[in-house]
Amino acid sequence: AFDAGPRRAVVETLYTHWREHAFEPLALAGLEPAVAGRLGGRPLLPDLVYLEELGAVRLGRGGNGAVTDARLTAEGIDFFEQVVLGKQQSV
Repeated sequence: AFDAGPRRAVVETLYTHWREHAFEPLALAGLEPAVAGRLGGRPLLPDLVYLEELGAVRLGRGGNGAVTDARLTAEGIDFFEQVVLGKQQSV
């Protein structure tokens, strides 16, 4: 069965980071341990790339193309606030 927990954990963690640091990316080394308990042993990368394709997350990549950091996009923030926090409309 599908488990939205890992994606929600990523978005919640990035939302909390955004509230304190605006659009400054969160290093993957900080994101991974923050969500590890909700991944159920799954790798983080597939959910990050899915959220990027959805337009909710922007991923930073190193010279070799490996993901180095992540942050929410404005669309990701609005989606989280509307769906999870119950905000009625965006600005």
